[in-house]
Order: sequence, then structure tokens, then C-alpha cells
Amino acid sequence: MSELQVPESAQVAVTTKVDEFPFRTELSLAPLIRYWEHEVAEGCSVLASVARTVLDQVARAPELAGPVTDLTAVRVHDDLLRALMVAVFSPAAEDDGYAAALLPFRLRTFFATPGFARLLTGGDGFVLGRVDVDADVLVNVRMLHAYSLILLRVYGIDVGVEYPWVSSVKDPDTGLDRYFKFLVNRRFLDVDVVGEPPALTEALRQRLGAGILDPAALLAVLPPDKFVIRGFSIIKAVEVTEQEVLSAIERELIDKESIVSTERFRGLQDKVRALLRRPEIDLGLAAIEGDRILTLNFGSRDARGCIFAGSTHHRVSDFAGSVYERAAQERRPLFVEDLEAWPKRSRAEEWLLAEGYRSLVVAPLIYQDAIIGSLKLASAKPGSLNLTLMPHLQQILPLFAMAVK
Repeated sequence: MSELQVPESAQVAVTTKVDEFPFRTELSLAPLIRYWEHEVAEGCSVLASVARTVLDQVARAPELAGPVTDLTAVRVHDDLLRALMVAVFSPAAEDDGYAAALLPFRLRTFFATPGFARLLTGGDGFVLGRVDVDADVLVNVRMLHAYSLILLRVYGIDVGVEYPWVSSVKDPDTGLDRYFKFLVNRRFLDVDVVGEPPALTEALRQRLGAGILDPAALLAVLPPDKFVIRGFSIIKAVEVTEQEVLSAIERELIDKESIVSTERFRGLQDKVRALLRRPEIDLGLAAIEGDRILTLNFGSRDARGCIFAGSTHHRVSDFAGSVYERAAQERRPLFVEDLEAWPKRSRAEEWLLAEGYRSLVVAPLIYQDAIIGSLKLASAKPGSLNLTLMPHLQQILPLFAMAVK
């Protein structure tokens, strides 16, 4: 099995250079129709009866069994397409899942679940998303997948290609990044050979058997004009936003500059927003040493504009009677769902309320059993910050404590 690992780099669209794919490809439902004919129609009596009904309708639409050059031909048979796709997509999971059927190696959908269509498909049907790889790496990955398919279908050699493909996309509702791992299923892809299949040398077979795939070398031995890839592929997207954002926060906090640099802190704040799915929240950090408190950063504001104007340095006594003091005393995150309804507001809470904030969470940062700082999240929406966020908060507090210490 061959696994391609790539370094991080500037993000590029997943469809970058997709037009440079050198193999001839054709959209065809023939592999799916064969599945219905041989694996469904010949199965249990109930499903076989359904299959015969579906296949009768397919027989009345012969254009679906051949190469599809115009997607309109598929769309006019939408009900029949949906019936055929029941073999691939579970109707019960369709509303919640992220999956689509794609033109082979074109990253363009012709059938998708509502979730995939809303989040991961552009108006032209192409898959949306950005990946942290160089554009040339994307080209090589597509070539590796193509040759892996050709070797399996034509030569019976299963080399396997695994690629850690995680794509980020902007949520249209929140504007926040969400991350999805794409899993591609090639079951409904066929490979036809033009003429006789090129011969493979024994040396090449041994290299392939060892899982060594070199796209440049294969290009010379297995030229693209000798093969036609027909059918369609299935792509399923698994959301991995939490894992990806937590890893990004951890990497960012390795460098302490991230909590004092205004620009980098904003990036850190965006990651916390993505983790909590709260686009409106502001993040604040403070360090505590003895009876002194140093405001490190808060939202996109100058630290001197936080809580007490004109200074980033405070005394612990300045926060007497506040939610900050109580959170420190109880050594746990404290949630205030609505500051306006909070009894006996201190000067600190009054400042936040005057700035337009309504909900708040304050959490002590603890390192080696000592309180070394505090983390604050504030929102202009009442109830936005509440106990349901506690599991996520508990995951990031140790990371911020290490950065502040």
C-alpha cells in the first residue's frame, strides 16, 4: 500500500489544475446499472422486485446506460437517478450526511446530498474546499489515483493509494472555517483499454508489488491515451473540524508570540470561534503573578482598552466581587448567560455590558496547581456562551495555560 505524505504549504482549491488531468474520462451510469442487474435483482425477493421496476424504467431511458456527455440528460431523469442512487446513498441518512457522486476525476458533482450541496458544492457543481498542499502535489495525487485504478482494473495489481486529504471550506451561515476529510470510493469506475494493454516488465511489477508508484515513470510505460476511465466516483465527507482546529491551536500556541501579537492573536481567536461555532465571540487572555494582573490581549482591541482604560496592568483587588474573582476562587470556568440579568455586577461586568457584551465565560488558567492567568470569552448574544461549550473549553484551557506560563 502506498501512502503519500506532503508538507504543509499555502492553501489551494481542491479543483486546482483539474483540467490538466491527461486521461480521457466519461461519465457513465453503466457500472451502477450492472450493480442493480447482478447484485440487487438476483438477491432477496423483495429487493429483486424493486430492482426489476427500476431496471424497467432504465430500459426506457437508454441514454443513461451509455456515456453521458450532457448532464441535462441525467437531470431530466431525476426521479430515476434518485432510485438508482439508493444503492449508494442511504435515504435515511441523506439529510444529515455529506456525500456526492462525481464525474470521474473532475471533482464535479451530478448528484449530492443536501448537506454536501449546501456546504461543499459551488454553483457550477464543482467541489469546494482548500487544501494545504502545493498545486503540483494535487496533480501528482490525481495521477497516482488514476494509475492505482488502472493497475487494479487492467492488471489485477492492487497497490493502493492513501492520501490524508483534509479540505477546509467557509460555512455560508457563519463565515467560519469547517474541515472535512474526503473519502473516495472507486467501485463504480471502469477502465477500458484502447487496443492492447501495454506490457509491464518484471522489474516494474516488483516495484509495484513493493508499493512504489512513480507517476513520471508510469506515464512513459502506461501512456494516458491507452486508457479510458468510465463511470463515476463516490465522495463522502467526514467532518473533522474539532480535531483540525485543536491541532492548529496547539501548533500556534507553541510560539508565545501568538498571544501577544495582535495579528496572530486574531488568527488564534478565529480558530477558537471555529471550534465553538460562535463567529461573534471575542477572546481575552490575562497573566497573573502574585497580586498583579497583565492583560495580554482581548479580541481585536488594543489590550489597553480592556476593562480599565489606559492600562494593561491591574491589581487582583481591582476585580473584587467580580465573576473573575469567583471563577478563580472556585477554580473552574464560570458561565454568565446574560450579563444584564447578573446580580451585583462589579465594575468589570459593567464595563463589558457597556461595550455591548451580554454573555461571558471566564476560566482560570492553572499550571502545576497554581493559577497563572485567565481566559475570557465574551459575546454580544445573550445565551451564546453556556455550559454546552464546557467540553470544548476544557480541551483548550491546558493549551492556553502552557502558553501563558
